[in-house]
Amino acid sequence: SKSAAIPPVARREEDRAVYAGVAPEGWDPKVPRQSESSTEEMMDPPVAIPDPYGWLRDDKRTNQEVLDLLNAENEYTKAMTDHLTDFKTKIYEELKGFMQETDYTTPRPKDGKFWYYTRTFEGKSYTTYCRAPLKSPELGKIEWDGSGDAPIMEGEEVYLDVNELGEGKSYCALGAARTSPSQKLLAYSIDYKGDEICQMVVKDLETKETLFEDET
Repeated sequence: SKSAAIPPVARREEDRAVYAGVAPEGWDPKVPRQSESSTEEMMDPPVAIPDPYGWLRDDKRTNQEVLDLLNAENEYTKAMTDHLTDFKTKIYEELKGFMQETDYTTPRPKDGKFWYYTRTFEGKSYTTYCRAPLKSPELGKIEWDGSGDAPIMEGEEVYLDVNELGEGKSYCALGAARTSPSQKLLAYSIDYKGDEICQMVVKDLETKETLFEDET
């Protein structure tokens, strides 16, 4: 219950410290620095910067103590906000009421070959990236019946559907998506963990074959 919920407290390592800047010659690699990639010169003599919560950093997300703390924080947050569930649902539905879920962005030409635009669909969480052959430099009037099944432009091609990428995943965030100058290849970055470390994928838009996939 809310009244019985006790906030989790992360332990402090009072003797933990880091040092900022480039490590001088002969620096003990076991002594932590603020950034391994820093180009700033080390203060001379180096000054220790207290870092009592530095143990919480776990780039691999495998430290059980850190995971237990995060789970405890999530449970505490849930206990403290459970009474707001109906209110949150009401606000969410109200905001949805102001949105046109099945919609599209204004098509933009690229190098005289295609019109590029994105689409969203009612009930789907992610964006769909589309293009259509550019037959005229003028966009003209778009004849669309407003349905999700109807194409926005003649010859519409879905070249990246983030809904498919996110299917079965607990998290999915597209970083960037770019076509090559020939517009035959697509490169995009995708984050499936929420750690803002994206993997790169290169796809052949003609054969639909994945040419490269970074497993990072």
